[in-house]
Amino acid sequence: MSLLQHLDIGILRALNGLAGRHPSLDALMLLLTLVGTGGAIFIALAALLALRPQRRRAALHLLAAMAVSGAVEELLKALIMRPRPPLALPPGSLHLIHAVPASSALPSGHATVAFAAAAALWQRDRALGAAAGLLAVLISLSRVYLGVHYPSDVLAGALLGVAGAYAAGRWLDRYTLKRK
Repeated sequence: MSLLQHLDIGILRALNGLAGRHPSLDALMLLLTLVGTGGAIFIALAALLALRPQRRRAALHLLAAMAVSGAVEELLKALIMRPRPPLALPPGSLHLIHAVPASSALPSGHATVAFAAAAALWQRDRALGAAAGLLAVLISLSRVYLGVHYPSDVLAGALLGVAGAYAAGRWLDRYTLKRK
């Protein structure tokens, strides 16, 4: 096993080792995972932003970033087919307090969508982007804490999300009408 694999598993076990021992932390991590599922919180934020004409471009960027990143994430999952930690590590080596998703692990969909949203917002509004970035980090940590992703899965998802937000922003700025 390589040094990076040892590091990946070590971080996973350290974070997941807290699961089941701290009910309040378990509840918080389950809530963060729920909030991050499907990017629903960011879709709701885009809807709120779209209500204000001066924020519609940010809303469009947010949705485009999530769509682009999410599509690439699904394609990569289908191509890579990395098993989730509970299916790859010895039985009983993780503390599972959440159902193990049937999809493959790499990249993390939660991290991809959350970081796509945060990066898109950062490009349009730094304060909103910073808050979304903090939420993206917490959502990503919840996935490792719950034992359903390796840290490298969420790191790959975060990088993919940021790249998707950048690409969506470039496309929007180039091919859509700009406000004067």
